[in-house]
Amino acid sequence: GGGAVEMSLAKHLRDVSRTRQGLDAQIIQSVADSLEVIPRTLIENCGSQVIKVLTELRAKHNEDKNTVGVEKKEGEKENKKKNEDTSTSEYYGVDGVTGEVCNMFEKGVIDCVVVKKQILKTAIECATMLLRVDEIVSGLG
Repeated sequence: GGGAVEMSLAKHLRDVSRTRQGLDAQIIQSVADSLEVIPRTLIENCGSQVIKVLTELRAKHNEDKNTVGVEKKEGEKENKKKNEDTSTSEYYGVDGVTGEVCNMFEKGVIDCVVVKKQILKTAIECATMLLRVDEIVSGLG
């Protein structure tokens, strides 16, 4: 909750974009930027200072090199932490009341993975459809 999942995904996508070049890197970076809209909106709705809190949240997510939930390529060493460890940066999000960065797992605000996956899948499908329509319309004119 609190945009923690979105910030973790955005961080991972930024890391991936640094390994790519050209249009691929720009697309991945744009998706990472779009994921940060969720915590940004939460911060705005709390009346907090957006830039300050979002920077603090980014810093928190960049603190450790946690790879929980990230699939490793073949041949890479597995680096997963135990599920009991709730101090990792991936759990940090924005408190919806105070607008401060906090450990959402410790607050008991946990997102449902099935719902998050469906939201992301639907958003990407919609963006793809819009790009296809735009390509068709551009080709007509």
